[in-house]
Amino acid sequence: MNNNDVFRKTTSVDPRRHASSLDLIRTDAQTVMDLGLLPPRPDDELDLFFSPVFLFQTCLPIRPVSEKHLVNGAYVRRNGDLYMEMRSSVRPDFLPSGKFPRQFLMWLTNAITRYPESLNVEGEFRLDFSFRAFCRSMGINSSTGEKGSGRAMIDQIIRLMGTTFVIQRRPRPGSKEPLKIRTFAISSNLELAWDEERMKPKQWMDSIDAKIKLSRDFCAEIRDRAMPIDSRHLSVICKGRSALRIDVYHFLVSRNYALVTSGRSGNLASIPFAELHEQFGSNSTTAEFVRQFMGEIHWVKKNLGPGLLFSPTRDQRFLLAESPPP
Repeated sequence: MNNNDVFRKTTSVDPRRHASSLDLIRTDAQTVMDLGLLPPRPDDELDLFFSPVFLFQTCLPIRPVSEKHLVNGAYVRRNGDLYMEMRSSVRPDFLPSGKFPRQFLMWLTNAITRYPESLNVEGEFRLDFSFRAFCRSMGINSSTGEKGSGRAMIDQIIRLMGTTFVIQRRPRPGSKEPLKIRTFAISSNLELAWDEERMKPKQWMDSIDAKIKLSRDFCAEIRDRAMPIDSRHLSVICKGRSALRIDVYHFLVSRNYALVTSGRSGNLASIPFAELHEQFGSNSTTAEFVRQFMGEIHWVKKNLGPGLLFSPTRDQRFLLAESPPP
């Protein structure tokens, strides 16, 4: 069973007729990615949105981090034998956090996965449309006030571009598997016209001039490990301020996919909450994390996956049974 078999819907959504369902990739706003100029995709792919796997195997911080959250200057997350380290080249605590960097990485991954022609031969991705359109494509308000979403998104993009990711697959004791390490930054060069003066005049809202030269290692990471999800759910899980909701949704999709493709009937995943706390980007206590995690699980079941089968246990584990894909 391939990805399309698992995630295929019974009906097809044409993104040019249902733009509201694709709030994160309103590509009609960007000339180099104009859907009207691109060849049609196969019908069974029109409802798929591609997210970066590394972002949800081990998660970005949910809230801003301070140096007390770092280990030898790195923010570390663990998912079984998989470890992710994040280091900032600006200063130790200048790391991306919250909903906005997740949304941007999802948007960028989907763009370069489904529309590789949006990159030039040097791997340069250019934003050459209005700032309002850019924010609208993210599903956020373009406000550039002190606490505005537009300003916050730019800040998080800058933090992302200064971050190096180290993904390690550490063999378990006694295993013959080799140690595997992948290291990459998102970009090798960023040029962004953003300053206090240009924020105020209308021309900032009417045009944005940014060039992001994506690193080859990041492009390889996305090319080899992009995760398909239901595009109609994107605008739903990205509403509000919950970064954890985005992570939980991807967690459920990927874990359920593993159960569906295992070939064993009645398969069940049993995961200690302590391990989930290490995986997700939460700085809270384990007890507080469990409360928030289960709240988001119930939200996804109520709004997107009524057939989801799960249960917490008295010995502090989370059970997930094979369910219809959300």
